[in-house]
Amino acid sequence: MFALPGKPSISVLPFDNLSKSIERSLAGATALLQKAIALDDSTAEAYGLLGFVFSHKRQHERALSQAEKAIELSPSSSASHFRLAKILNFSDRNNEAILEYKIAIRLNPIPPSIYYWSLGLAYAETGQYEEGIAWCEKAIDREPDSLLARIMLTAVYGWQDGMRKLGLKPLKCLGSIQTFHSKDLL
Repeated sequence: MFALPGKPSISVLPFDNLSKSIERSLAGATALLQKAIALDDSTAEAYGLLGFVFSHKRQHERALSQAEKAIELSPSSSASHFRLAKILNFSDRNNEAILEYKIAIRLNPIPPSIYYWSLGLAYAETGQYEEGIAWCEKAIDREPDSLLARIMLTAVYGWQDGMRKLGLKPLKCLGSIQTFHSKDLL
């Protein structure tokens, strides 16, 4: 949820509204976030979320621009750095994503497990499977009941053992999970 001070919260992710079309949901989220920015252009959260929505629309340059604006407005926001890392991941810029995930974790000394397993996936996407496994295990240590952390650890083990032999790239077979787990950001 996103809320301006003194205003009711608004839902900005596709799973949170009743639209039957992801494209229509993303367009609606874009419109709401642009309206929020028009009302208060100093809110880093709105820029970061707008960047995240653009990344789901595969508008990577626009997404990066918005995420960078969020960091410019709030450089010590772990959430802003985390969203930039996700956007970099979605743009296949995994080495840069790893650096941003590490910044987000450094800025939030008790981060949610999604920070850890997302970093684990980014490592796996660069072929650093052992490092990816270690970060996914940290996610499970942080939140032992997290199904997503366990799914991601399983995926990294699968990539390590099987995907290399098949010559497939990570996340090409798990693309729908990227959309599924984005609700954890709020």
